[in-house]
Amino acid sequence: MTDPNKTHDEAPRGIVGWFARNSVAANLLMIVALLGGVFGYLQLNR
Repeated sequence: MTDPNKTHDEAPRGIVGWFARNSVAANLLMIVALLGGVFGYLQLNR
């Protein structure tokens, strides 16, 4: 059994863990994705 009083210091491994530790990078990626989506929407042929 695990100790319920023990804190978890480790973040998940991989890309999710990296973004969990680097919130600025995660926010920048979100902004780039949003701007790319808006730009792509505006370039659609109607």
